[in-house]
Amino acid sequence: MKKNSKLVRNIFYELCGLACIVLSIVFHVLAYQDIIVYTLDVLGLIFCLLPFIFQFQKTETKKRSMNVIDITIVASMGAIATILYIFVKFPLPIFPTFLDLQISELPALITGFAYGPVSGMFVILIKFIIKLPLSSTAMVGEIGDLILGLSVVLTSSLIYRKWHTFKGAIFSLISSVIVGTLMACLINYSILIPFYLEFYFNGDINGLISMCSMIPGINQDNFMTLYLFGGIVPFNLIRFVITDVLTILVYKSLHNFFEKLATKSIKMKNHKSRCKEVEDEASKSISKS
Repeated sequence: MKKNSKLVRNIFYELCGLACIVLSIVFHVLAYQDIIVYTLDVLGLIFCLLPFIFQFQKTETKKRSMNVIDITIVASMGAIATILYIFVKFPLPIFPTFLDLQISELPALITGFAYGPVSGMFVILIKFIIKLPLSSTAMVGEIGDLILGLSVVLTSSLIYRKWHTFKGAIFSLISSVIVGTLMACLINYSILIPFYLEFYFNGDINGLISMCSMIPGINQDNFMTLYLFGGIVPFNLIRFVITDVLTILVYKSLHNFFEKLATKSIKMKNHKSRCKEVEDEASKSISKS
């Protein structure tokens, strides 16, 4: 009965996600406001991911229960990711100025390797929630970064959990670069560029073309093709390769530090438990006498 109820619940979530996506397509065809279409797309993605999130959480809980120190580390990594997201970023002169090179996925990748996919996703969500009120893109840019970050962290941490070796880490990070770059193209094509074009340029593509003039030969006819393959693809390859190299360099030492903290926490817990047992035995002996 319990398995059947979970199956029904998962089917319900997937149907809700599919319904949201279908509605977004219908509203797009009927020329509804873009914000409604994007909201339905995001809701559809969330509903479709819920069954997987619940399954990952169940697996992680069985594997290892998180203590207070672990939760604190995840929250701290979320705060670090937010600082990197807001302050540590800069444009590259060979790409459009609105494309900022940043490494805010680094703490999430490390957390995903150390504690699993759900913990890595929480770091991305913490970063997203804190940054949202400071948005200068009507929250659409942050939503795009949320989807991109979740796809990268899920890809790398899931592969590493199944292939828990150095080669597995390298393969998982290479896979995350590929998935992240493809997802960046999809997000820009379906969400970001249509939104920015209408919201900031009133549908006039010439404004966007002028901002992307450093891409050779870009014009109104080939804008999307050259923007994606001359801008988004190389930019995100550079961005994710830098992030992944830093992950490899930093992860081992941080993971050892996390393990020491966890071991210390377990020892303290065991010590308190033994002290309590001694106190209970002493109380019993006193009461008997």
